[in-house]
This record gives sequence, structure tokens and C-alpha cells, in this order.
Amino acid sequence: MGWLFGYNSRKSLTDHLLHGNGVTTIRHCFKGNNLWAIQEGKKQDGTTVKFIALYLLRGNKNSRDGWGYKDLDETAGPNYYNCPLAYLDEVEDPGYYATDWRKQVRQYWMDRNLKLNIGQRIKIYGREYVITESLGRRGYMLNDMYRLRIGQLPDVEVIDN
Repeated sequence: MGWLFGYNSRKSLTDHLLHGNGVTTIRHCFKGNNLWAIQEGKKQDGTTVKFIALYLLRGNKNSRDGWGYKDLDETAGPNYYNCPLAYLDEVEDPGYYATDWRKQVRQYWMDRNLKLNIGQRIKIYGREYVITESLGRRGYMLNDMYRLRIGQLPDVEVIDN
């Protein structure tokens, strides 16, 4: 499916997605313009289904279209992996694409939480570097020249410990 636009603000859009679209929102969080939610809805046969939803948000204050969204759920195997890990434990795995997607979410968070030590050699984007300084939550210094941001950790290959 495509994008649906026509909301005056990000707030009015998120209010609609969380409270006005026919489902009950149990939990939600933002990761940039990714709105992750655990929601509950009713199937046509009346049974209740609980699912993880991803709403990709996009806005342009200079456009007549305002804010819009694209909605996905985990059965579509979205190519976004920053879903909170706790959400995976709260919602039963529906199978199909969701099973593989959940593995990738767990791998994303393992890689993102990778801890590197000063003196370690790593490879990223085809080049080798040595960790020369820890910058705490901001990342690491490589070869006293380059900064490795925390968001780049999933792309790191550790060469030696």
C-alpha cells in the first residue's frame, strides 16, 4: 500500500493512529518517525487479535498534504528493525514473515548493544580500524581520526578481541 496524507500536524496524525482508527492501542513509542505500537483489533469473525504495528510517518509543513503515514504490521516483514524488544515478548508470533523479522529485530539490538574495547580491531564498510577512544553514548574514536556512532554498530565486524 501507499502513503495516506492529509493531517495538519504530527500530533493530529498520531492521535488518529493511536486512538481513532478502530483499534485499541496498548503501548506505543517513537523511534524517530517510526511509530511502533502494540494494538488490538477485531477480525471479521469477531475474534480479537493483538499485533505489532509500524506506522512510518512523513510530514512537510510546506506541502498542502501536511503529514501522512504508511502502516505495516509484522506479518509484512517490514525492513525496519528498531522495534522495542519488549514488544516481541508481549505479542504472540503470528508466523510467516514475522518469525524471520523478529530474529532480525533481536539481531539488530544485539549488534546495537555491541561493546567495543580500546585497542580492538574492527572492520566497517570494507576498511579496518582500531578503537582508540570510547566516547560513551556518542560512540567510539577510530584511529584517532574518525568517529563511529552508536547507530553504526550493526555494521561493525570485530576482527580481534
